[in-house]
Amino acid sequence: MTGTRDNLDRRRIVGGFLFGYACTAFIIFLILVEWWAHHAPVTPNYLSGQIFPHNEHGWITYFTSSQSTEGAILFGSSWLSGAGAMITLPKRNVLVRRLGRVPVAARWKIDDPSEKARGSALCGALAAPAIALIFIPAVAWLNRNGVVFNF
Repeated sequence: MTGTRDNLDRRRIVGGFLFGYACTAFIIFLILVEWWAHHAPVTPNYLSGQIFPHNEHGWITYFTSSQSTEGAILFGSSWLSGAGAMITLPKRNVLVRRLGRVPVAARWKIDDPSEKARGSALCGALAAPAIALIFIPAVAWLNRNGVVFNF
């Protein structure tokens, strides 16, 4: 265990929040994409702006620029937050498997005796829907300025 107690507590809180956000944002992403895909046309509809193709296991539907960008941001932010949580959270009993000198896998246990990471993960999970709603004006601004992400 390295670092001061305050630093470890800060890492537990930040890492827990990122983990809670990552899980919930990914679930929101899956729900929205399923909803959008089942209500989207299978041919481009230029009048409604549904021209951005989305390939769901070979089933192609067409999303609007805001749907496409919102989905890409939710997907990307969930994975980045998950990676940030994995890096940030303090670990114990780290076991690294190597192939020669190259590390190929790692296993560990989260070092959280005070369970601060659990509480902050709950806060991150509750904050994810609000953060997703904050994305909506940002997505509209990006789309107005010609930026569209597709996934």
